[in-house]
Amino acid sequence: MSRLLLICSAHHRAVHDDDIRLDRAADGTVTARTPDGRVLTAAPPILPGPEPASKLAHATRHITPTAIHTPDGGRLGLIDSIHALLNP
Repeated sequence: MSRLLLICSAHHRAVHDDDIRLDRAADGTVTARTPDGRVLTAAPPILPGPEPASKLAHATRHITPTAIHTPDGGRLGLIDSIHALLNP
């Protein structure tokens, strides 16, 4: 039971489909790692407020234009866009 972790279905698929490894420290902190060992950091919370577009642009400024692409070079669908924004 000490190894159980409640995660949403999207992150559950990432763990299995994308080989994301979850490690729990003694203090309970969970770290997610990609197959090549990179640590995935949590996205900052976004509180929309009166100017949601500028808040979102500021919160995702670390994502370069070349970081998000589709296999065929086409436009991202809505689901892909949301996934990319929530999983930097």
